[in-house]
Amino acid sequence: MVRKMVRGLIALLVAGMSVLAAQPAAAVTRQPVADVTVLPAAHLTDGGAAITARLLVRCRPVDGVQWEGFVNVAQGEVFAWAGLPLVCDGRRHVVHVVLPVSAPPGTAEFTRGTAEVSAVIMDENTLVEYANDARTVKVFARCHGTS
Repeated sequence: MVRKMVRGLIALLVAGMSVLAAQPAAAVTRQPVADVTVLPAAHLTDGGAAITARLLVRCRPVDGVQWEGFVNVAQGEVFAWAGLPLVCDGRRHVVHVVLPVSAPPGTAEFTRGTAEVSAVIMDENTLVEYANDARTVKVFARCHGTS
C-alpha cells in the first residue's frame, strides 16, 4: 500500500514538473509570418504627381509561399497603387513607397492634408492574405529625415 502511494506521488511529481517545464514554452507567443503597418506620415513627391508612403514590413521565409505586397493611397478622387518591396528575412524594415497618381499626367495631383493608405502582404500563388493595415495619414509637402 505504501509502495502504491509512493509510486502515485512520484507520478504526480513527474506530471507536475512536466507541466511546469512546458509553461514557459507555451507562454511564448509566436510571431506571425508577415506583418505590415502603415506609418502615420507621408509626403508629396514630384509636386503632387505622387505620394511617398512609409510602412513597417516584416515577412519570414516560408516554404511554398511566394510573397508579394501592395500599397494603395486615396485622397478624394485621386488615387494610386504600387507594389510593396519585401525583404523576407524575418526582420522589420521601414520601406518608402512612391505611389504615382493613377491618372494621365497633369490631370490630377495629390495635395497636403490627409490621405487613406492601405497595404497588404499575400501569397502570390494562392492569394491568401497574411497581413494588412489601413490608416489615415498626414500628407506633408516634405517629410524631414527622408530623401
